[in-house]
Amino acid sequence: MSEKLNIKRAIVAGLAGTAVMTALMLMAPMMGMPPMNIGKMLGSMMGGITTLGWVAHFMFGTVLAVIP
Repeated sequence: MSEKLNIKRAIVAGLAGTAVMTALMLMAPMMGMPPMNIGKMLGSMMGGITTLGWVAHFMFGTVLAVIP
């Protein structure tokens, strides 16, 4: 049985999942792991703009949730 993809729910799930994983990455140093600032890393590849890196990070997470 094939169900139709609910785009709105997939987007919300992608944003929520990305937010949770981001929170875990930002808490990594408190657990003895190296810092993992994905927004800064992506931003450095996009002209050094950290905000753009964070936007890209959440866009990637959302797009990956929507792909069936």
